[in-house]
Amino acid sequence: MKHHKQLFIIWMLLFWAVAVATAQNDTAIVFTSNRDGNREIYAMQSDGSNPVRLTFNPAEDVEPSWSPDHSQIAFASNREGEFALYLMNADGTNIRRISPEDGSYHNSPSWSPDGRRITYVSNATGGNQVHILDISNLNDTQITQGQQWESIDPVWSPNGRTIAFASNQTGNFEIYLINTDGSNLRRLTNDSTVDSDSPTWSPGGTRLAFAANGGSGEIYLMSADGNGIRVLTSTDQGFVFSPSWSPDEQFLVYAIRTSDTQTSLYRINADGFGSLRLTDGSSESTSPSWASNVATSDFSTSSQDVLYYARVNTEYGATLNLRETPDSEGRILEEFPDGTAITIIDGPVDSGRYRWWQIYSPMGNTGWSVEAADNVRTLQFYDQPLQNDYPYERSIGYRSLFSPGDVVEAQLGARIWSRPDRTYAEERYRAARYETFNIIGLPYPTYNFDGQLTWWYLVRPSSNNDLTGWMLEEE
Repeated sequence: MKHHKQLFIIWMLLFWAVAVATAQNDTAIVFTSNRDGNREIYAMQSDGSNPVRLTFNPAEDVEPSWSPDHSQIAFASNREGEFALYLMNADGTNIRRISPEDGSYHNSPSWSPDGRRITYVSNATGGNQVHILDISNLNDTQITQGQQWESIDPVWSPNGRTIAFASNQTGNFEIYLINTDGSNLRRLTNDSTVDSDSPTWSPGGTRLAFAANGGSGEIYLMSADGNGIRVLTSTDQGFVFSPSWSPDEQFLVYAIRTSDTQTSLYRINADGFGSLRLTDGSSESTSPSWASNVATSDFSTSSQDVLYYARVNTEYGATLNLRETPDSEGRILEEFPDGTAITIIDGPVDSGRYRWWQIYSPMGNTGWSVEAADNVRTLQFYDQPLQNDYPYERSIGYRSLFSPGDVVEAQLGARIWSRPDRTYAEERYRAARYETFNIIGLPYPTYNFDGQLTWWYLVRPSSNNDLTGWMLEEE
């Protein structure tokens, strides 16, 4: 494989810092505010403390949205004329435009769970409609249709299959769902007395919060199928909008506009109690987006140790759960098939009858998995911890050539395997001439028959979004 170009989205083992703070593991909220004269992007901790300005431009920078790995922020800005979509690192550096220069405006970005695409709103076809932008090649697809109505506020579901949005197809704005290919449109709310908009998924994907404004505005909750609608807030103060869930689903943050010049952010418990004002209301603060487990140091990416590499070892077609917390009731973040190569970054932790290890997955998730369950050793550790006297480490630095996010061009006939070894793996694919591949996971080290270290990469052909597998560095 050889270098071809860099993707805009770079999967990182480390979380970026987003606020200068004394606490080390708080959550962080990015939002829009005009407190310094014009609308810019800011970050603050979940209690409203330690606000930090991230953008500095005389134009308007609005509607920030965290990437799934919290390394980047998407936002809308009119710094080049019409509103367009931009990406920046979590510390505000490396700002670059990603939406097409077609004379239309683009806003309301929301990331896909794998960080490869963004759904947003554009008026390119005459009315506001929902689009999907592939960040790797900037291909754009419109998924809602109709110039006679508007579709706004799209947000991607945690399972990656559907997009929730608001549309006035029936006269007033209601909440809808649509598959990411534009099929199976269905309406979730049905109340002609109010406009419902600003849908946001709970991290577990079972509930949606949304804003409804009629005689008075409130935040509501409902199940993912539109049933069980109930009011969450009791504001009776003004126009409410833009709810966003905390990563543990215990809180929501949302905006209340009380005048043309005053909009404040509030936090509330998911049971409707414990409202807390986060911004003072002397200026405008809107469009909050909540991220989790963000290191709060000094905008640096200080090293996080890799303890082990390991493979998942299950039986009878079973999968190994990656859980949010080290206990059997923790929320499942991902399911690892047998043979998955993972990175262990902390542990062990004894909880109940199991030992748990903190894991960074090839798809960029961080969570906990058991070492053994039901008399099956579920984690097969790769030889031993990485130490200074590990074979060949001095000569090669134990470093891989490529990183997650790279786009590489494989040699003709290079193979994709089902596992990172050729002895027990199945061949899935052979590369064509000049074919490119996206590296989508952490590199995985093994030794060849000569005792030399070699690296495997979890890749996806640029031409096939559904196919993934492992490829050797030398191919």
